[in-house]
Amino acid sequence: MKIQSLFITLILCESILVYAQKKANIEPDYLNYKSGICYGTCPIINCTIENDRTVKIDKIVFIQRNEIDTSKSGSFEGKMTNQEWEQLSRFLQSGALTKNNFPQKDCCDNPMQNITIKRSGKLSQFKSMFPQNKAEPFIDFLYQLSLRDNHKKIGYNESLFDKMEVPYLKPKLHSSSEEQNNNQE
Repeated sequence: MKIQSLFITLILCESILVYAQKKANIEPDYLNYKSGICYGTCPIINCTIENDRTVKIDKIVFIQRNEIDTSKSGSFEGKMTNQEWEQLSRFLQSGALTKNNFPQKDCCDNPMQNITIKRSGKLSQFKSMFPQNKAEPFIDFLYQLSLRDNHKKIGYNESLFDKMEVPYLKPKLHSSSEEQNNNQE
């Protein structure tokens, strides 16, 4: 009887240890998502998610091809909700981040999608202009998180263009009509 109890306790402890190790390997130290420019009005995004659920975003949002919406562009910061964090964990468990889902195709008019993740000190990068269908829901999740309206705006300045490696857009900068009206008041 003592041997059975000891055996059951040992199995239970091992199961808890395996679960904790699996959970630690899933949750990232940080994740960085970048979406590049296209020939149209694709927003340029640089979003970093830290392990404390902090989200830091630099983005340039276009009204038209040569007109940048400065009210929606700039540097932002916020926190992921519990639901978003759980969804992120499910995506990381799903196998969406594999090299096969990010083929090395680089042509045409599609923004480059780049995800860099650091887990347990190990850095992995996934980059493609045409990610496979299995990766699309995860990319859409990161895209929507980056464009969410309720992040706190830290600021907007022209150094953002250099930071996001698009300095050639600076001369084409236009404020949105909404922001121009706010500045006149």
